[in-house]
Amino acid sequence: MTLLTCLSFIGKTSRKEINIEFEATEDTIRIHNGSAFLNYQFPNHWLLSPVDQTKRSQFINYVTFTPIDKEVTAIFGVAGRNFAKLPGVILIFSKYSSKVLKEDQFIVESQHPRPIPDALRMEAHVLADGPQVRFRNRWYSFLTGDPNSQISISPIQI
Repeated sequence: MTLLTCLSFIGKTSRKEINIEFEATEDTIRIHNGSAFLNYQFPNHWLLSPVDQTKRSQFINYVTFTPIDKEVTAIFGVAGRNFAKLPGVILIFSKYSSKVLKEDQFIVESQHPRPIPDALRMEAHVLADGPQVRFRNRWYSFLTGDPNSQISISPIQI
């Protein structure tokens, strides 16, 4: 388990310091931040769930990324909750989710990633990049067919 502390400037009322814990095995990355876990199972499954499974109000988000071809990936997701089940509330959740996905779509579609080895060596990484670097190393290993291929990088300290 790796504990990361980084500064956050997301919102006016956000805490300035966020503790991110993550652990990684060959095919799994598990990130704990606040009251949620994000579990990534290689090659394409994400599950967001609450840390405290004993609370009455529960939620999950499951997302899978399915490559269609070299340039296109379909994203399928399911969200579930056992609260706010009044009529019409589903529309509020759906509109909010659609808004967030539309905001992300422009960013994602405008990216033109460099090959993994070059990108990882050229970028400056901070400790909070740990899960993302682990994923990219695992993906590179998968693409090359060599389970031992790892790209060595050193994170910078802020």
